[in-house]
Amino acid sequence: MSDQGLRIEEVSAGYSGLQILHGISLHVDAGELVSIVGANGAGKSTTLRLISGLLRASAGTVTYAGERIDGRRPHEIVRRGVVQVSEGRDLFGPMSVDENLRLGAWTVRSGVDELLDEVYALFPALAERRRQAAQTMSGGQQQMLAIGRALMSRPKLLMLDEPSTGLSPKLTWEVLEAVRSIRDRGVAVLLVEQNAAQALGISDRAYVLESGTIVLDGPGSALAEDARVRKAYLGL
Repeated sequence: MSDQGLRIEEVSAGYSGLQILHGISLHVDAGELVSIVGANGAGKSTTLRLISGLLRASAGTVTYAGERIDGRRPHEIVRRGVVQVSEGRDLFGPMSVDENLRLGAWTVRSGVDELLDEVYALFPALAERRRQAAQTMSGGQQQMLAIGRALMSRPKLLMLDEPSTGLSPKLTWEVLEAVRSIRDRGVAVLLVEQNAAQALGISDRAYVLESGTIVLDGPGSALAEDARVRKAYLGL
């Protein structure tokens, strides 16, 4: 396990007195693509909110690159290279693709145009629509834009919350292939994804979360063949 990555150790957290996470531990090393799969309400999004600083832990620690980040404010965590793309995408609808992307570079002091070129190379559909208002694009294009905007901050760890929500199977495949490409470029990825089969198929490792507790973990390919996972999450 690398000290350069993310480590969550024995973390518990919840909302308004309701405990959601019960002493979970997981890690994401530099350059890894790790998935969290589980049923709705298992605590997957809560885990990402915790890492992003949007939720405080009631117990345990969260460290990144050997430094504790639990208790830090969200913008401080982003400055350390940990960036989340929320399920709702949170785009600025009336603004153009180009404007949305440039807003993502608020932590970057130089090389913004080069970053734009990289995002447009990864998502050619955005390059064709750079002057188009974000709110007029399809769901798949908006998801690409949300991911692209996060990449504009030069993240070291990119966290994605249900990126395939509302997308067709074809667009889901395109988005998840882009996620794998991002990992191949050296960015660590923590993926929460409702499509367990495809998530496990592209992941180096994965965790299965049930009722706020991690019940299984291992290589993505191995979990995809696990009888319990196949029955509970793959419909097999």
